[in-house]
Amino acid sequence: MGRSDDRFHSRPTFAIRGSAPSLSLSPQVSQPPTDGVSSLSWSPRANLLVATSWDNQVRCWDVQQNGQAIPKASQTHQAPVLCSAWHGDGSKIFSAGCDNQVKMWDLQSNQQQQVAAHDAPIRRMAYISELNMLVTGGWDRTLRYWDLRSPNAVHVHQLPERCYALSLNFPLLVVGTAERHIEVSGLISSLFSSPTRHLQSRDLTQATQKNRSSTFRPRLSRSTRR
Repeated sequence: MGRSDDRFHSRPTFAIRGSAPSLSLSPQVSQPPTDGVSSLSWSPRANLLVATSWDNQVRCWDVQQNGQAIPKASQTHQAPVLCSAWHGDGSKIFSAGCDNQVKMWDLQSNQQQQVAAHDAPIRRMAYISELNMLVTGGWDRTLRYWDLRSPNAVHVHQLPERCYALSLNFPLLVVGTAERHIEVSGLISSLFSSPTRHLQSRDLTQATQKNRSSTFRPRLSRSTRR
């Protein structure tokens, strides 16, 4: 065999936000999860990293410019935690998982409270800064929108299957589910013009009717199936 290209054996590097030099990927964070990591998310305002894991924990580290990750705090769920999302201002962390609950962790007070719930584990969620709302997708085959001032969802959208993926690029929201379903929804900009507007279920229902979600199931080509 010929000599392999050295480019494929070089160590990958990354740069912490705001730093000039690249750092090796080899350093490990201190006090890591004791079971599998289910999600990772950076704060939108600082070098704070949050990890959720199957040991029922939500952990936060303050990542320094030299790559050192200093444990900041942690919170506990009653079951494995599957996902997290940051509030737009970076002051709060939302987490959810197999206890069917969404909890909001205020980093300043280090207090946690339940703000939402599903009828089955919650797999994905995102904070919509433009609406000051939280959207969650669960294995109960629903997508739920939450105004955090109310204990009840302002709108519940039925999914074709269990939610496994969710991505937000306002005003577009895409959801991936079991059985290869992908839904792309368009939110009406004029309807959501005020970030703090209290939206009612009928508003979101009208938006859904005017901008019907397009659902498609990818098909495998013959070459891919082989």
